Amino acid sequence: MESEVPEQYLKAMENSAHINYEHPIVEEILGKYYGFLIFQESLAELAHKLGEDISLEDGNELRKVLTKKGTGKEDKIKTSLYFKFINGCRHKGLTSESADKLWKKMEAFAKYRL
Repeated sequence: MESEVPEQYLKAMENSAHINYEHPIVEEILGKYYGFLIFQESLAELAHKLGEDISLEDGNELRKVLTKKGTGKEDKIKTSLYFKFINGCRHKGLTSESADKLWKKMEAFAKYRL
């Protein structure tokens, strides 16, 4: 609750015209949630649809890796998927900065707890 996400979500619901989606794919996946990551499945779907050669299974693996505090194998998986995600986003027209911002949004969501 400290993240102020509930308040931001309510504001977005009241005035959805000012929501900025980084890419049409982001709007396709998060539009019904006013641009917020609400469900972990959305994280996996974003990775799959925006990343380069990221299968739904890989997206689910990313979801698991981001929601755990791990080292070793998890860090290697995360790093590999990060570069695939950034490259895929760039090939779909996003800047590296926008792709990285979206990645950080996914990381922050994975750490969000009520």
